[in-house]
Amino acid sequence: MKYRMIVFDLDGTLLNTLKDLRSALNYALKTIGLNERSLEEVKDFIGTGIKNLCIKGSNGIRSEEVLSHFKEYYSYHLCDETSVYPNIPTLLLNLKNRYILGILSNKRNDLVQKLNNYYFKDIFDFAMGECDNIKRKPSPDMIEYILKKYNLDKKDVLYVGDSDVDITFSENAGIDYVIVDYGYRDRASLEALKARVIVSNPLEILAYLGE
Repeated sequence: MKYRMIVFDLDGTLLNTLKDLRSALNYALKTIGLNERSLEEVKDFIGTGIKNLCIKGSNGIRSEEVLSHFKEYYSYHLCDETSVYPNIPTLLLNLKNRYILGILSNKRNDLVQKLNNYYFKDIFDFAMGECDNIKRKPSPDMIEYILKKYNLDKKDVLYVGDSDVDITFSENAGIDYVIVDYGYRDRASLEALKARVIVSNPLEILAYLGE
């Protein structure tokens, strides 16, 4: 096998969390009298963490209040309408016990743990979200921390994501990557970013791996 570890982004790659993120954002915006946002708008705002989602969603207006209300709501409504993308379970079962499997996300670490335990219990070897002492993507710090922990080289890992942040993260880290176009960015925008490998179905990753 070329790789020893496969690491996945969470939102837009493993899970479609868009409707729950929109509900939480709109709850927060409505609470302080701001206009609600559409699914397409929220999709464009996602990728650099919840704080930036709230800043973009509120146009910077009372964004700290928006963030506070967002956290209050979202913590209790993580899984209302969130779903696993089609064929992800089949992919993960094919990879389990043959690769070290992990999640790296810009979502708050406590929320990543909740979602991992709810949707993927006993599948992933590790799951890591935004932490105070490690810079989030697109900084390479998260994967460098993981590689050191598992005593692996950059050539040993494949990263799977769905966005411009994931492309930049992979290139900053010097690791191979696959980008999916079924998540929060369409193929045209990913091609414009010169993504090296783009797939439309999770099972295409097996072919990429030579499985």
